[in-house]
Amino acid sequence: MSELNLLLFIRDHNIEWLTKHLLRDLHHQVRITTLNGTEEWIALSRNFSAVFFQTEANYPGDTIAAVAADCDRHGVPLVFISAKKEDAFTAYEYGATDFLLFPWPPERLTKCLDRLEKNRTTRQLLQLLEANTSDVIAAQELQGKILIRSGSGYMPLPVTEIISIRGAADYVRIEATRGTFLHHSSMQGLLSRLSQATFVRIHRSVIVNAEKVALVASVGNGSYNIVMVNGTSFRSSRSRKLAVRQLLLMRKPAGKTS
Repeated sequence: MSELNLLLFIRDHNIEWLTKHLLRDLHHQVRITTLNGTEEWIALSRNFSAVFFQTEANYPGDTIAAVAADCDRHGVPLVFISAKKEDAFTAYEYGATDFLLFPWPPERLTKCLDRLEKNRTTRQLLQLLEANTSDVIAAQELQGKILIRSGSGYMPLPVTEIISIRGAADYVRIEATRGTFLHHSSMQGLLSRLSQATFVRIHRSVIVNAEKVALVASVGNGSYNIVMVNGTSFRSSRSRKLAVRQLLLMRKPAGKTS
């Protein structure tokens, strides 16, 4: 294993001590930085292999949303830690890579570290793939298409045919009018190559084409149910409220909101 550079954002001293102790026992090549005050968080995630975040601590304002958004922006895995089972739903809403329920056995943390290691390796491979095909991709983007791997080559897919994009482990799953495709790319990497006026990220692991949305309905607590033209529905995360408001404005002329 190569060195993991981890950031622990934990306020409970018992949880912090156990986490550090187990991490060093299970992964000898680990560098750990700890924070316990929100004032110390200043877009630090880009410098780390992963961020471990205690969800049930009393943080002011939108701290959880800010941390999740920063990790998402820099493609850094976020692991939520809590002593409450119900916080697993919060982890899902903010698109966490993993959720650890305290106290956890060593083998559970081992699985988490394996997932982080695999995530990092995949990110490196994706960067290599994107670098090697950048010239071809740039040429296709000028024609409003993205390249989808098909057999031993690539198939140009018009972006106007894309309905939605979902994170799928080491890939993204693209649902289009002509079918569903697995594509080697990060969510943020693919979004950066699509029109921000048309494609909206409503969840850490979901991007939708605003022109393919059939219905937007509020379900309370800042979340929305987004129904696509093919019948697929998604629940937006609370941290994406501004993105959904943007989507609502896009859908306003069609009058299909509730």
